[in-house]
Amino acid sequence: MSYNYLPLDRKWLSFQQVKNLLDYDQLVSITFDAHERILKSHEYIQSISVGENNEVSSTNIENVQKGVIESDVIGSGEEVAIDIVKLLLMLKIKSLSHGQSGVQIETVKRLMEMYNNSVFPVVYVDVDGAQKESNPLLSQLLMTLVGRGEVYYKGRKQLASSVFDELNWQPLKLQTGETSALTTGTHFISAHALYVLKKSELLLKFADIIAAVSLNVISFSTNSLNEKINTAQRHKGQADTAKALNKYLKGSGNLIAKEQKSNDADLANLTIGIHGAAKDSFEYILDVFLKEINSVTEERSIFSHEGLVVNGVHSHPQPLMLALDYLVIALTGVANLSVAKIEQLAGVESSPLSAVFLANILSRATEISSENRKLSAPSSVNFTLASDIKSGVVYQVDGCKKCLKAVDNLEKILAIELVAATRTREFEGLDRTLPALNVFTKSFREQVSLTEEEAGANNNLTKAIQFLRSFNVSLVS
Repeated sequence: MSYNYLPLDRKWLSFQQVKNLLDYDQLVSITFDAHERILKSHEYIQSISVGENNEVSSTNIENVQKGVIESDVIGSGEEVAIDIVKLLLMLKIKSLSHGQSGVQIETVKRLMEMYNNSVFPVVYVDVDGAQKESNPLLSQLLMTLVGRGEVYYKGRKQLASSVFDELNWQPLKLQTGETSALTTGTHFISAHALYVLKKSELLLKFADIIAAVSLNVISFSTNSLNEKINTAQRHKGQADTAKALNKYLKGSGNLIAKEQKSNDADLANLTIGIHGAAKDSFEYILDVFLKEINSVTEERSIFSHEGLVVNGVHSHPQPLMLALDYLVIALTGVANLSVAKIEQLAGVESSPLSAVFLANILSRATEISSENRKLSAPSSVNFTLASDIKSGVVYQVDGCKKCLKAVDNLEKILAIELVAATRTREFEGLDRTLPALNVFTKSFREQVSLTEEEAGANNNLTKAIQFLRSFNVSLVS
């Protein structure tokens, strides 16, 4: 277990901190400032509630709020990945740490205890029974606070009540207004987005490296890599891609390129344009979600210093949905280009791979890319006044599913391109000419066999994907 903590409060939470949380198995905590603000907002909201509801017993309040949570939670189908649930828990703690929700400090402490003891609620992506005042996606996670539902603990699914008994925890006694604070907000979609953005950032780096391996085999115009031209066009992603390709394709100080045929598509130029656009899109999308996770998105906001409580102001997910749609489209563009490079590799005259094998991997990559194009149909338009606009549950789930699938598909296609490009490059004796790529391809060859009999096998493509997930990209980038 790691004893490094991520402190949460009103201060800006960066993307690097989010990545470190998962990569280094950090724990979470709140700062002293956050602790004091939570206490003050809770004291203020309780003083108001006592004045307005002095005849309502605390027992009745607890029963009503338990009922609201339980009535919302009818989950089924696919479960949300544990890493996303971890982000979901962290983001809820982060939002509550602003001290504007009115929750009791014990509630925040329990959320931290759950995270730090690896007690992760079972959350389903398909839910029924949504109520307008709450988000059932969050209710699934938070019902465990009262000892209901299921959790993952010690690597297996268990009843929350059993785990509470083992850890000597008492079910939380919710107080006035806590249900609203705990079951509203955009944390579900933000958790998915951060998970996908983390994976996308890495895949976009790999896309440049794998493109360089392919371009080392395929003919292309060196003019496309002119850094001055790409800088003059003022698209940062484009300039960054040109710089990366120049680095990977330089050997002994000279740019290596085969003579381009007049009828060849300039894949170097396409790579710079498409990868560059995806990187610029990534930065915009990341900015949208960083603003969101550093905001207070619960339905009720308490400004205790001003004596003000604002109810019914809920953060609508539409800006986030538009950003997710944009991300799927950007990733699909990179996937389409990868398929085009696989097609070019299949046409290399001296390819060591048989026509049957090349046709098979091209067909597989094309099929996956076609699925991504279908996923690119925007989810952000899929709501009407008749649906629950307030929480946007149905189309939130749709957008999250599409993003997860799109990034996984891109990973598969890049793995296929890497297998084909590395095998062809090795056969032509190019594996010793570019030192910047050799670290990458040598590490790949140590993990993945590239004989034709094995290169197209499912288990070998799985190994290629595992390589992309485990290789330290900083060794070459």
